[in-house]
Amino acid sequence: MIDNDRVSSLWKTIAVALIGIVATGASAWMVFDQNVVSREEVSRMIAIESDWRTEREVVLQVLGESKIMLKQVAEDVTKVKVEQARLTERVELLMKQEMVARQQGGKYSR
Repeated sequence: MIDNDRVSSLWKTIAVALIGIVATGASAWMVFDQNVVSREEVSRMIAIESDWRTEREVVLQVLGESKIMLKQVAEDVTKVKVEQARLTERVELLMKQEMVARQQGGKYSR
């Protein structure tokens, strides 16, 4: 059979463990959970205290202007590519004319 001292010791150990668990949970709550902001508080802070409401129009305007600028840059890049292709063709034509002129023993004439 189990000795009474052992049973008493077991209950004391369980009690100390439970007290330790409760103390750890309470201290963790005081350190971590006590200052946690709720969803409602965040929504209120965004609605009232945030500069987003006042700056929203400015941000949207800057985004619109950036979009227009990007379209213009894309058009300019396309124009540059077309000009590059035209100049490449012209250079190739001039190089062929130069080779033909050298093969014929004459000078290149424009």
